Amino acid sequence: MRRTNLLSGKEFAVNGTGIPDVDFDVGESYAGLLPINNRIDEERNLFFWFFPTTHPDRHKEVVIWLNGGVCWLPFSFSVPTTPRC
Repeated sequence: MRRTNLLSGKEFAVNGTGIPDVDFDVGESYAGLLPINNRIDEERNLFFWFFPTTHPDRHKEVVIWLNGGVCWLPFSFSVPTTPRC
């Protein structure tokens, strides 16, 4: 069975002044969990936190940072090749 989610984005809006242990406004951002596929019985999700650019000439740029998973090591960005699992 497949699930269909039509999301508006409002449900992902982050209150930039309401983050615990952060004493400043982080600005506009969106965060949440997205399912990795459309199966209704899927329990795995991908976490994201998106900050729109504030640079007027860079409105189409997006940076994606992914880490974690089985093969992730804290030093993997400093070695010439990623360790094999």
